[in-house]
Amino acid sequence: MRFLVRRRVVEADGDTLLLAEDLEQRDPALAQLAAAAVAGLPPTGPELRRKPLTVVLPAGSGPKVVRHLCVEDAGSSLHAATRAGGEDEVGRTNLFKYVLRPRV
Repeated sequence: MRFLVRRRVVEADGDTLLLAEDLEQRDPALAQLAAAAVAGLPPTGPELRRKPLTVVLPAGSGPKVVRHLCVEDAGSSLHAATRAGGEDEVGRTNLFKYVLRPRV
């Protein structure tokens, strides 16, 4: 942030950082990049022209619901009904072991 203040891209006002008012006149490309960063958008390049990617999965594939809160997919299973309270040390340990185990 100090670098941006030195380059007069942002102005420090106490705990608040503001974009410099004359940034668009001084450096229009940098102003566009800053606006895109604030908005969470891709700033430039082919991403702006590219259509969204559509993924089509083969029919019949996907997770199967085995029972309430339990699914199987591609040889793996997930038991979402497993839970442990904040003070249940043994339950949390078992839950971590289950989540961190490798696939067989």
